[in-house]
Amino acid sequence: MSLTKSEVIEKNRYELQFSVDKATFDAAVNAVYRKQVKNIAVPGFRKGKAPRSIIEKMYGTGVFYEDAINDLIPDAYTEALKEAAIDAVGQPEFDVVSIDENGLVLSAKVYVKPEVEIKDYLGIEVEKEVVAVTDEDVDREIETIRERNSREIDVTDRPAEMGDTTVIDFEGFCDGVAFEGGKGTDYALKLGSGSFIPGFEEQIVGKSIDEEFDVNVTFPEEYHAADLAGKPSVFKVKIHAITKVELPELDDDFAKDVSEFDTFAEYREDVKAKIQKTAFVPSVTSTRRVESRGVRCSPAKRTVLSTARRGNAFSTVNGERFDGGASFEGNSSACGLFALRGMSNNKLTMINSQYIYFR
Repeated sequence: MSLTKSEVIEKNRYELQFSVDKATFDAAVNAVYRKQVKNIAVPGFRKGKAPRSIIEKMYGTGVFYEDAINDLIPDAYTEALKEAAIDAVGQPEFDVVSIDENGLVLSAKVYVKPEVEIKDYLGIEVEKEVVAVTDEDVDREIETIRERNSREIDVTDRPAEMGDTTVIDFEGFCDGVAFEGGKGTDYALKLGSGSFIPGFEEQIVGKSIDEEFDVNVTFPEEYHAADLAGKPSVFKVKIHAITKVELPELDDDFAKDVSEFDTFAEYREDVKAKIQKTAFVPSVTSTRRVESRGVRCSPAKRTVLSTARRGNAFSTVNGERFDGGASFEGNSSACGLFALRGMSNNKLTMINSQYIYFR
């Protein structure tokens, strides 16, 4: 492969021309012929035995060119990028310039990373927002983890209660006629979940395993099935099983099971610390402007420096333009990203898909 041309055709876009010598191109064409000949039938020859010259005479000289070019492009394009010493982004647009006795010439139009000049970004000050973590916050998080570590146990010594899961058979009747979609077997219904129409689950409370009974309900006026909307109905129900959720005790054993700590008190403090840390992660929905030097991104998209909920940090999100500070032009969707990459001598990290710079 040989790079024959490298030129800027528009802002942040290059056109490369590179050639593949005749021997390499012919070898690629011949490789495609050997791969495809077994599927080509030519009168007078057994299938798969027709010479390349005969096939090209029947179907055209370039019958194998397209696949050969596709095989050559990856390596040839990679070499062209290296020789041109450009940092390409996105998918290039390829075109065939010529195919002749000298071989193959291809062109590729490709975008490159925009040039970035960063000025006066050091010294930007933001106000650190301290987030208070309450006992209720900690309790809520621990309860979530507690529910995650719960287990279901069979209930055999009492009737069903709200919060239990019952396994039931049911069949619904309207005006004494069974209606479509109103029958189920071995259906697991959590009482209080609101899965069924209003009043259904409440009437299962107090019923026991193997008990058969009627549930009388009225379909809501806005029910999706027009032929049932607003009508009273009766469901024949039988309970096969009742289970309940058993939550683990909040003690030292629980702490050992779900964490590396030996006591619940230590575990609780760790949960609080993690909530505190998470509360400082910046979000696009809760930001304040930095009334200071900013980054200007042109021509289309604009970038705003916004206060991250973390000390000495800022993030970039789409928004209003702040004059002053660094300025550059380039691919609109990449402006903020490349601006921050220009600060690579300092610390750059990413939190929640936002690029964050720390002084």
